[in-house]
Amino acid sequence: LFRSGQEAVYAAAVQPLLRAFLRGYNATVLAYGQTGSGKTYTMGAARAASTSEEEQGIIPRAMAEIFQLIDEKDLMDYVVRVSYIEVYKEEFKDLLQVETSSKEIQIREDDKGNTVLCGDRKS
Repeated sequence: LFRSGQEAVYAAAVQPLLRAFLRGYNATVLAYGQTGSGKTYTMGAARAASTSEEEQGIIPRAMAEIFQLIDEKDLMDYVVRVSYIEVYKEEFKDLLQVETSSKEIQIREDDKGNTVLCGDRKS
């Protein structure tokens, strides 16, 4: 996917996860790389509202598709919870609640063996 457009990255890396998510699986999308490598651009967090459709990143594309697919399945009820966490130098930052201290956010394993975040805001 090197030098691919936003749509190609989304279709190859995220869309299969999204389909599994809507079948009941947990899904995580992680952007990893050096400072300045394009993580924020790829995720679509910077000025998403003023970005052209072609340049939209993973987050706006995924949210639009999730709610479109939920709307199409009007016989089912869904609860969608989202965490938006930045990990930098082994410290966590909750981007949905920036006043949260990184010491309050911890990665744990629940009683079913799932990896979960504790202390973050889920919206």
